Amino acid sequence: MWSYLIILTVLVCKYSLSQKVAAITRQLDDLSEEVNKIQEDVGQLKEMVQQQIDTKKSWVWYLGMNINPADGHIFGYTVGWATGVDIGSADNALTKDYLNANVWESVSETDGNLIDDPIFSVGGDLAFNWAYSDNGCRIALTGGYLSDATVNDDNTHGLGNDFSCNPLTNMSPSDYWRHDISNIQDCPLQTCTDVRVQGTDHGNGPHLKSGPVYGNYAIYVSRCAEEFPQPGSRLQPEIHL
Repeated sequence: MWSYLIILTVLVCKYSLSQKVAAITRQLDDLSEEVNKIQEDVGQLKEMVQQQIDTKKSWVWYLGMNINPADGHIFGYTVGWATGVDIGSADNALTKDYLNANVWESVSETDGNLIDDPIFSVGGDLAFNWAYSDNGCRIALTGGYLSDATVNDDNTHGLGNDFSCNPLTNMSPSDYWRHDISNIQDCPLQTCTDVRVQGTDHGNGPHLKSGPVYGNYAIYVSRCAEEFPQPGSRLQPEIHL
């Protein structure tokens, strides 16, 4: 009888030990799976970080447009902005009127002339294709004056302007009132006959008065860049950061 008890006890002990071994094995397997998952997560995190680094390395700004208000070519409101046609050449892209159709579809600061500059003298957001009555302004800032849609006051000023056009169809009956750049001013049609524009690139409308050229207005676009070269940097039609 005692021999049977001893054998039974040994069997029970062996069974308990095998259970513990199996349990530990399962725990090790579970731990191994968790380690593998952590390694996969770390690998994915490394890829994401590398993608961010690569993206920043490949930041590119492309020159879509440059406006020189005294080079003999007038953009006004209707020329180039909506036609998708190249204007100018890459050789003179930052000194004369220029439009890169491919870029268009898809500045340095100065110490003076900031009181009435159409970009640097006012705040707010960019307003594109501002249409009011028979007038149009391609680029203005919301911090300036934006005429109501039905008001014919010739008093919204910015880049790419025309005081006699159909801004919704991009058509103008004449070139009389088109002008590249008008400075920030309060000069409503009913009471003012001296609209200050930069340079000589404007029509023959008697209210349009030629004035000093503050500089070229270059418009760069980028799909992903979050930084732009600081003032004083040498610009090119394509800027890699």
